[in-house]
Amino acid sequence: MRIAAPLALGFTVLLFGLVAVGLPFPHGQTAAAIANCDTSEADLNAAESDMLARINAERAKVGVAPLRASPTLNRSSAWKSADSSAGGPGFSHTDSLGRSVSARAADCGYPWGAGENIAYGYASAAGALSAWMGSPGHRANILNPTYRVIGIGLHNSAWTTDFGFVDDSDAAPAAPPTATRTTATATRTPTTAPTTAPTQQPVYPATGIRMDLAAGINLVTYAGTERPAAGALASLAGSVRAVYEWNAVVGRWEKYIPGGPSYVSTFSTLRPGHVYGIELAAPGVWAY
Repeated sequence: MRIAAPLALGFTVLLFGLVAVGLPFPHGQTAAAIANCDTSEADLNAAESDMLARINAERAKVGVAPLRASPTLNRSSAWKSADSSAGGPGFSHTDSLGRSVSARAADCGYPWGAGENIAYGYASAAGALSAWMGSPGHRANILNPTYRVIGIGLHNSAWTTDFGFVDDSDAAPAAPPTATRTTATATRTPTTAPTTAPTQQPVYPATGIRMDLAAGINLVTYAGTERPAAGALASLAGSVRAVYEWNAVVGRWEKYIPGGPSYVSTFSTLRPGHVYGIELAAPGVWAY
């Protein structure tokens, strides 16, 4: 998840057995995976809709609101699953154009950063989801209560789920952005079925940073990996009233309010090198 799942900054490689239940691969045509986000597979098909239903069933078990399908993240996920980075030696959250999860989501029209789970070698939603739910990091992405929308892509046996904090599910599917590159991305077509299915878990590498913060507003520079604010601020849980960031482009303060409704916070991800004003109700130690 990366984060970073959500964002993909560090990874643990896991091997899962190939799950085959006799279901046909739902994508019978080759996706037009070229620069940016051009794909013919952006709409959810039956298998992808099944994955959405299963993910929401898992969220319901723990009392978490269901995810809605995002047209832009569907496009991002579909493109990723057809990309050469979706399986084989190049298996990675970083795609063949060198984009991170959030960069690809932005290219596909999503208005904020995104987290991601990927898996390769699973013919069914049930198999891929079972593997993800057996991995703590992937499971955390799936059950993360701060996510509002999801994009799902399946190509051959490669699965991608992109998670987002901003609900754009009512947005009409956008046309792909104007390409900034002219080179095409090759679509990987496996010649033989894999006997094992690697899946990657983005993790948050420990930075070992600890800061003593005072009650009131503390001006700090974040030096960790890009991740949801709730996770980055976990050591200060209960004390954080708000987090502020100056947006020089539009000339205003953006804010994150822990536990507040989604429309109150104007950002929900902390990014490395950015300066934040963290308002605390009581002194605390920020460790990440």
